[in-house]
Amino acid sequence: MVARYPAIARELRIGRPDLSRGYDDGGLVDINSAPFMVIVSLPGITPEQAWQIIADRESRGALTSIEDLVTRDLVPRGALPPLREALVILPPN
Repeated sequence: MVARYPAIARELRIGRPDLSRGYDDGGLVDINSAPFMVIVSLPGITPEQAWQIIADRESRGALTSIEDLVTRDLVPRGALPPLREALVILPPN
C-alpha cells in the first residue's frame, strides 16, 4: 500500500505510531515524518543519529529509500538489517 497508494497510507497514518489510529500497522515507522521520540526508539538508533536524521531530511529533503540512511552517512550499513523490518518510506505530501 505504501508504494502504490502513499496518499492513502498517509491518511491511515501508516508509520506514525505517535498518532492515534484505529488499527495496528505492525509497528512501522515512516522515517520521513516520524518525530524524534519515535526515531530514537528504533533498534540501533542513538539520540545523536535520530537528530541527524531529522536535520538531514529537513535540509536535504525526504529520504527515498532505506539505503539513503547509509548514503547520507546517517547510520552505518550494519544498522540497516533490523531497520528494514521497521521502516517505511512515504514520499512527502
